[in-house]
Amino acid sequence: MKNYGEELAYWYFRLNGFFPLTNFVTHKSQKRDKASNVDVLAIRFPYVYENIGGKQEDWDSKLSSLDIQTKVVGVICEVKTRFEGSVDKLFKGENLQQSVERLGFVEKTEAYEIAKQLETKKEVNKGEMKIAKILLSDREIENEHFYSISINSIIRFIKARISKYPNYKNSDRMFFESPLLQYLIYESTCKK
Repeated sequence: MKNYGEELAYWYFRLNGFFPLTNFVTHKSQKRDKASNVDVLAIRFPYVYENIGGKQEDWDSKLSSLDIQTKVVGVICEVKTRFEGSVDKLFKGENLQQSVERLGFVEKTEAYEIAKQLETKKEVNKGEMKIAKILLSDREIENEHFYSISINSIIRFIKARISKYPNYKNSDRMFFESPLLQYLIYESTCKK
């Protein structure tokens, strides 16, 4: 991961039952002369369960509109720790197409059509699956073309999850490879 925002995004999705992939490189193509990247791609199946922190009541309510309890959900996520740009520069067509292809929910020919729909929609439903775009940034941004969650909301969610299972998270904190998550566990359970 390149920065704290992307790392927080990774753990946010991971703690909500997703399998995240960070820094997905989108390669040069006939339509684009240079490579780019998508900060996080994530997939979640509807029947995710873990004894500690992986129950239905543990998921962030901000994700409820994604139907995470009933659909296979793919997320294309951009992270901006200080968003000052134009929303028009987010979620570009070629990145969307390569992301939909990488998620693997549909064949390549259908991936193009879904990516085209995602250019103007925050999500696309296809039977038992859904693909959504989420912006994680320093503030929530009202926009009809993507979901938006603030980094402060993510930090609150992660700390609340840790605080819900303090003994388990504290005793297991060094098994998490992320120094940032280790610190958040320390701060939420030990530094009182």
